[in-house]
Amino acid sequence: MSMADAIAIINKGKIQQVGTPDEVFNHPANEFVASFIGEPSMNLFNCVLRKKNGELFLRTENFEFMLPQEAKEKLEEKILPEEVRVGVRPTNIHIAKSKKDQNSIPAEIYIFEPFGRYTIVTAKVNNMLLKIKARGHFKAIEAESVWLNFDTNKLRFFDKKTGSAIIT
Repeated sequence: MSMADAIAIINKGKIQQVGTPDEVFNHPANEFVASFIGEPSMNLFNCVLRKKNGELFLRTENFEFMLPQEAKEKLEEKILPEEVRVGVRPTNIHIAKSKKDQNSIPAEIYIFEPFGRYTIVTAKVNNMLLKIKARGHFKAIEAESVWLNFDTNKLRFFDKKTGSAIIT
């Protein structure tokens, strides 16, 4: 990916997406592309989108947080199913030892894997495991309590039935 001007992602003989490495990584056409590109691969999970007091919330069985205005406007433009799949890259989840804001999600360290310049952290949020690519200086131990924040502008939404991207 680092040397190509354009790449094609093929699954079972069918082209899934053609684009620059940046386009394919940041705007995957479907769940297959989202999970195929990137190391570690994109975190994918089921959620429900709910309006409450004029705001749009993303809710899973494990957590809930408010989406930013930009995401709300894009999602409201689409005819959405209430239930969707959400994808977030491990680099777009931020991990901290203290709560940052009302969208912070409590979690615990499940696996901690240092790789020099970065660390792969698997965090457990109730029964959900999320991979996070943290900077190398982040240190933790198993079962330690931490807080997660998603870069909500980088969330990707997929149709639960087809796996196709709702917003690219």
